[in-house]
Amino acid sequence: MAAYFTVRYGNPSNIKSARLILAPESECRFRVNDKWCEQVIKPGELNVLDITGYVQKGDNVLLFDFPFAIGPSASKPVAAFAARVLIEYFNSDRLDFSTDRSWLTTDLYYFPATYGSKPVYPLSFVAPETTEARTVLRDQPLPDRVVYTLPLSGNYLEGLNNLYLAVQYRGDRIAVRTGNKLIADNLNNNTGWLMDLRRTGLECRDLQLELRPWQHLDKMYFDNPPARGEEGKAAIDAIRLVPEYRALLHMP
Repeated sequence: MAAYFTVRYGNPSNIKSARLILAPESECRFRVNDKWCEQVIKPGELNVLDITGYVQKGDNVLLFDFPFAIGPSASKPVAAFAARVLIEYFNSDRLDFSTDRSWLTTDLYYFPATYGSKPVYPLSFVAPETTEARTVLRDQPLPDRVVYTLPLSGNYLEGLNNLYLAVQYRGDRIAVRTGNKLIADNLNNNTGWLMDLRRTGLECRDLQLELRPWQHLDKMYFDNPPARGEEGKAAIDAIRLVPEYRALLHMP
């Protein structure tokens, strides 16, 4: 199977990291831009693979090599896979897409050689065939982050001068994104964090609150240190919205 994706030219920053998150139900191997990636892939698990050195700005092609197998009927495969490409830039922007109908694919019954004549891309790529959700891997988070989603209404500032998001969290840091854009972040000093929500373009949007686990607590100094055993943990303990009102007082 081949998958085709484009890393947009419009971002002026260079690529900081690129990861392929792969959840296959059978053995496989893969190639990025005519280069085989010799990384161990475990079936039935969530595999997080570093492909930073293989991805480029512009057009990219992923080739997945799966054993050919069919189920009771020739049109129903016995195994499925899900994949996600997560690209982060040095300016904190992100490109994130997965094997839903936004990722173009095509079936290949042979792998184009990495030498000699090059195949012409795209090879009649179409939206992928989707199957029922797999419960085993569907809800597994990435191992180095915990993500919460907070929806905002279209009138969340109505009648207010401002609105703040108060978060008490555990973990090394928190980043808040809307779509793939970073809009705020905070390094944890083990006290509460207050984020200003009076920003343009947040109406009817979802905020993704991304927490990174504590690391190397023995090398950090806190006035209010975290409890023992917090290494490697990340979670939100409390979250609330704090309204700010404005009043005009007319003095006699």
